[in-house]
Amino acid sequence: MSETDEQGVRLTVAALGHRGEGVVTHGGVQHYLAHTAPGDEVQIDFAAGKPKNWTLTVAGPDRVTPPCRHFSTCGGCALQHLSDRFVAGWKAEQIARALRHRGIGEVDIRPIVTVPAASRRRVSFTARMIAGQVTLGFQAARSHRLVAVERCEILSADIAAALPGLRQLADLLLSEGGRKKKSDVRISVNDTDTGLDILLLADGIDEFAILPPLTERAAALPKLARLSLNDTLVMCPHPPVMRFGAVSVTPPPGAFLQASGAGETALRGLVLEALGSARRIADLFAGCGTFSFPAAAGAQLVAVEGDAAMVSALDHAARHARGIRKFKAVRRDLFRSPLSADELKPFEAVIFDPPRAGGVAQVSQIAASAVRRVAAVSCAPATFARDARILVDGGFRLNWVAPVDQFRWSSHIELAAEFTRPD
Repeated sequence: MSETDEQGVRLTVAALGHRGEGVVTHGGVQHYLAHTAPGDEVQIDFAAGKPKNWTLTVAGPDRVTPPCRHFSTCGGCALQHLSDRFVAGWKAEQIARALRHRGIGEVDIRPIVTVPAASRRRVSFTARMIAGQVTLGFQAARSHRLVAVERCEILSADIAAALPGLRQLADLLLSEGGRKKKSDVRISVNDTDTGLDILLLADGIDEFAILPPLTERAAALPKLARLSLNDTLVMCPHPPVMRFGAVSVTPPPGAFLQASGAGETALRGLVLEALGSARRIADLFAGCGTFSFPAAAGAQLVAVEGDAAMVSALDHAARHARGIRKFKAVRRDLFRSPLSADELKPFEAVIFDPPRAGGVAQVSQIAASAVRRVAAVSCAPATFARDARILVDGGFRLNWVAPVDQFRWSSHIELAAEFTRPD
């Protein structure tokens, strides 16, 4: 045993790190332990100065019994062992800390909205042939190891009911032509208002040969709206439809949707509040219209999106919609070609919902523009705080931030915020 090997070291978890792991300190060095809670007393074996394994000796006050049988192996719900009360406070503090790091303090952070379990309507599975059997599930945390999922506490009832059928589709693709495929099959499922929209992504498949048996197996799937294999439409019993405000949209296969209906409802209400009475609005990174169409009910709106299929869906929905005013969908890569301050002149307000990386180029143009209001949505407090700093330096005031916990039991944090220019 080396000098840095120790066994049975008793320590107390002091806090939770930004990735949701418990923090302990030993020998002046911080260590992170997954699936621990503040106040937990643990006994740790160290090898080469790093924790090798640990056991819980005394549970902390915020530890609860995880509801899922896959907890501690699946990489998805890393915070199931913590009370909702603690998670709500911890997520609010992560936002506040990110803002303080950028010199933005004393912000009104509203109480968190937590979505219910069994409400996730957008999910991606991996299927893999392991020891001659198809395994369908999620990857373990920071690993390529696949955890078979027979039941999942976060999935909507319709996606959960489709798991056996999805496994049958994956078995066909992985065993196609009698060959055991080495590459994984990715399965993206959106639970739309009219049924399941399923996209299968598989390499090296003879699509012409596989379509007949794939169609036969898919016919048994409950509540199927559309099935696609790579770029090929396999079958579509009826179009998958999402209703955003008064407008029905058929999103492209694998489209980004807010992860839950409850989360979307909360975010939509916050965005509309932040827009105030603005009548000329630009929705930047518009997706397939989650916020565009509700906001367009009482305003003129330009929806800007980089994905061609999304823009096509927006345009088609707008042309067949009733009850919205002037609406225009524009394809543009806002990372490479952001709307300039001059191009933003016609707009009173902007909806700004970039991907996790944020949008420095675009937010810099907003800060330099005459826009009066920004309704911001983000899934990454660090990049939100960076972009917020740019807006504040450009003369905006951050009025409030509202966390929405639609990634239940995970360390991911969604939020909406209102920025305005003082009169």
